[in-house]
Amino acid sequence: MKPIDIRNENFKSMQDQLHGQRKAVFDAWQRYGPTTTEHLSTVVAISLLTIRPRTTELYQIGLLECAGHADGCGIYRARTAEEWEEWRIVETAHMTVRQQQLL
Repeated sequence: MKPIDIRNENFKSMQDQLHGQRKAVFDAWQRYGPTTTEHLSTVVAISLLTIRPRTTELYQIGLLECAGHADGCGIYRARTAEEWEEWRIVETAHMTVRQQQLL
């Protein structure tokens, strides 16, 4: 997914595009977060080697945010639709300006 694609998406369609392990991990974050990836993997019995890369992907597309740190570990949580929309606007604001300059 390219940054321009994120700009054109909405929260519901982002969730609808999640499949397989990515969807399972996102559902786990919604249910058990905020927490660390290590704790989440033990709670839902999914390998940490699956949780961490999926968490990174979900963070990159804005569905998760870092909510702090504890004992040197990041604490993540799922964003709400409203929070995701605010994130999308901030993340894509520079793209709109740059695209207008190309015209």
